[in-house]
Amino acid sequence: MFAPVGYTPLSMLWDQFVANRIDAIYHSASETYTSEKFVAPLVRGSPLDIAEHIFSSLMWKCWPHAASSDGTVLRVHSRFEDGVPGLFTQIAPYRSCFDAVVAEMEHKNRDEIDAIAGLTFEEWGFEPEEASQWDNVYPAQANTDLPLPKDRIGKLRFHTLPICFERGRFTIVEKLPHWARTVKNNRDQEILVDRLAGWALCVPDTALEGWGKVLSGDTPILEGEVSTTAGSDSQIGRPSKIPRAVTAYQSIYPDGHSCSWKDAAESVGEDMGESISVQTLRRAIDVINGKEDHDD
Repeated sequence: MFAPVGYTPLSMLWDQFVANRIDAIYHSASETYTSEKFVAPLVRGSPLDIAEHIFSSLMWKCWPHAASSDGTVLRVHSRFEDGVPGLFTQIAPYRSCFDAVVAEMEHKNRDEIDAIAGLTFEEWGFEPEEASQWDNVYPAQANTDLPLPKDRIGKLRFHTLPICFERGRFTIVEKLPHWARTVKNNRDQEILVDRLAGWALCVPDTALEGWGKVLSGDTPILEGEVSTTAGSDSQIGRPSKIPRAVTAYQSIYPDGHSCSWKDAAESVGEDMGESISVQTLRRAIDVINGKEDHDD
């Protein structure tokens, strides 16, 4: 992708990032898939999805810009106000599977999916109750000091759908895809795409002073190296209560609650150490049942 002098395209940085860090991200992700604390409905996706999430978080700190083919460069905000989806927001795996199937049924082809999500996108065709499938598809490697075999790297797939950018190329989409209609409060995304459709994302070279250390592993890419679930330090706005409510609810009511919604919310809030509303509890249970995207 194009970028004027003094800027580096995100597509080039992404290729470097994957080439140097996918092994570490894969090992960390595959270990988490088997953890007792792993909550499938909240998973960010495959090791590739997680890598893209981490990469976009790093790029947010590098002052992303958009460049037109005539050399015009504008600073873009990849994050907006609290609770508003941003430039790099992805549709989570279980929702992506549903949206992809609907898109194919409506349009009889995968052209839009292939153009935006890339040819390495694949619907995650399992239910949240089948959490062990994450470990089956992306098994841990016995010796994590060895690089991933090339055939395993070749089998890595994305299971999330980007909204505002074309995957790999990191250009702003020509128009919002059909699955954007499932995203709440996305007016800022509409404005961004309307004004900058087709522009290439890049960052100023002056913001990449520590990039070599990120690639070498000398600088941790995120606190704890990698998070497979929502609630990491790179989320938009205030930390959501929903992921913690899911964990608390499943601990207190593994078979569901028989008490009133108010009493259940109070019990879950006590376990979390903060109060939650009945509405928040209902949304947490929707996540558990696979009815709601955790990134809302």
